[in-house]
Amino acid sequence: MKELHHSPALALVGELERHGVRTVVNDPLFSDAELRQLKLEPVRLDNLPAVDAVVLNSFHAEYANFDFTDSSWCRVLVDGPGVLDAHAVEAAGIRYIRVGLGSADRLSEGPRMAAPRFRAG
Repeated sequence: MKELHHSPALALVGELERHGVRTVVNDPLFSDAELRQLKLEPVRLDNLPAVDAVVLNSFHAEYANFDFTDSSWCRVLVDGPGVLDAHAVEAAGIRYIRVGLGSADRLSEGPRMAAPRFRAG
């Protein structure tokens, strides 16, 4: 559903930029023009720039087949919805952080709540 009312994305981008972080945004629900209207810099998944970190704020079906671990340049992946395989991310040399739970090591202790796992197709 295309809505910003309950989305923390704008606040997150604003806070990161306030600290000097350049941000790029991918949201399949919004066109590039709509993202630019919101003062966001759009990016396509098939043309990602080298970034230090990826923040998965929401999960969309378009992300199901995207390999977030195929990024030698990415150092940190923050998984907001908890849908990615933490151990696969860390095995690729990327630090995994699950909002509310922490790192993959912390997840192996057993999450406090079940995190959904999405599968392609």
